Order: sequence, then C-alpha cells, then structure tokens
Amino acid sequence: MGLRKSPVGVSGSRYRPLDNIYQIEQALNDLAKTIKRLKTPYAKAMMTLLGISYIQLFEDGNKRTGRIMADALLMADNCAPLSYRSVNEKNYKEATLVFYELNSITSFKKIFIEQYEFASQNYSV
Repeated sequence: MGLRKSPVGVSGSRYRPLDNIYQIEQALNDLAKTIKRLKTPYAKAMMTLLGISYIQLFEDGNKRTGRIMADALLMADNCAPLSYRSVNEKNYKEATLVFYELNSITSFKKIFIEQYEFASQNYSV
C-alpha cells in the first residue's frame, strides 16, 4: 500500500491535494516536524487530524486515519480519545472543507474542543 501515487480529489470541494509522491512525502515530513514542536497533546492531536486529512496521504481513509492517529496521541498522554459520536456530520464536513479551502481552523477547533469535552465527561482513560 503506502502513500498514494496518483492524484485524488475531495468530494464537494475545490481543494486539490498535492499530486505527486515527492510532494506528499515532503508534506508528511513537514507535518511530523510541526507536530513534534507542539507542546500539548491536544494541539498535536488536532494538527495530526487536520494535517493527514489535508495532505491526503492515501487514496481513501485519510480522515479516519487522522482521527485514529489523533486518538493515539491523546491516549499516549493519558487523555480521553475523541469519538465524534455527538458531532453533527454536516458541521464536521463543512469545518473540514473550510480548513481545506481557506486554511482556517476556527470551525474545526470548535468541534474538536466540544468533542474533547464530551469525551472527557463520558470516557475514562
């Protein structure tokens, strides 16, 4: 499997992810360096989730992979994982598209915080 080698699109968006393996590898390396510099597990988790989704490392499953990796980072720091059970799917998709197209994290950050509050009240690590 590995990183994708062909272009992909994002349904419902004008955003066009990087289209060659060399750019994708460089973006992944840059993302890893950025995550390493962040101080809190929450910032690392959110950057991971958004970064993997934005780069579109794989032909499919990028948002799922980002959520799994974000949860792994949270749990490694004894924080509750996020389930996204209480989030409105339309709002989640719109916040993700705003990030893709405008590089604004405001809407997504709100969802992330709400989901973390929900998780911390309903799950124990």
